[in-house]
Amino acid sequence: MLIQQVQVAITPGQQTRFETALLEVRRLAFQAPGFRRFDVAQGADQPTQYQIQVFWETAEELGDYVTSDAFEQTWAPVHPFLTRPLLINVFLERPSLDFQGPGVLPDVVGY
Repeated sequence: MLIQQVQVAITPGQQTRFETALLEVRRLAFQAPGFRRFDVAQGADQPTQYQIQVFWETAEELGDYVTSDAFEQTWAPVHPFLTRPLLINVFLERPSLDFQGPGVLPDVVGY
């Protein structure tokens, strides 16, 4: 699984309108082959900053999407609210390194 991390900065006071446009981005991304999940977090100290994670099944499907016209069309609804271009990084999911919560020690040997 690949995670496309998108960092977004928007115009102050436009959070509600941006989030409405983001629902359309999510709907369009959902239609792409390989799309798996769409997570959004808003900055606690900077409410005009958002971190969006889009999860993809394979590198090939993500690559096909990013190089297609669909990518620009998907993100077009939020462009009027941006104060800078989208900052996008791609990560490989590493489930074996995940931590499930307090008291869970599945990988610790000798306990």
